[in-house]
Amino acid sequence: MRIALVGLLIAVGLCSGCSTMKQTAFNGSSEKSETVIRVSATADCVPTGIKVNAGDVLHFDSKEQKWSAGGALLTGTDGLEGTPSKEELPVAVEGGKFAELAGSVGSWKFLIGSANTITMIRSGELCLFMNDRVRCYGDNSGAVEVIITRARQK
Repeated sequence: MRIALVGLLIAVGLCSGCSTMKQTAFNGSSEKSETVIRVSATADCVPTGIKVNAGDVLHFDSKEQKWSAGGALLTGTDGLEGTPSKEELPVAVEGGKFAELAGSVGSWKFLIGSANTITMIRSGELCLFMNDRVRCYGDNSGAVEVIITRARQK
């Protein structure tokens, strides 16, 4: 009961420091937690405070969220179609599009998009960011909120 009450207080934002992160704990045979992280388009890595282990399964959802890469029109977290060109490389996560939501754990970087379930292959703190040219985040704008649900913990 105490865990449920603490989770409820955090979920409604009655704790200090909850402006960028809200957590909800669920009781049951397989404990799940949900965290909402605000990811700025101008940051090359937004630390989430979420520690993961190799084998953990996380679900990411940022549907209907918009941000802008390099002055382009607002786009969703699935990124801008047809980007980047060869002249615009390197990007933070090769094979991904500009403005696509991406993440990292240590040196491992991966693409997320608007919704995805990913098994972690490294242990450490999860960071989120917009996929963009390396060291070129200053011309982006906006932020998105990403709901992260730990589906299975190793």
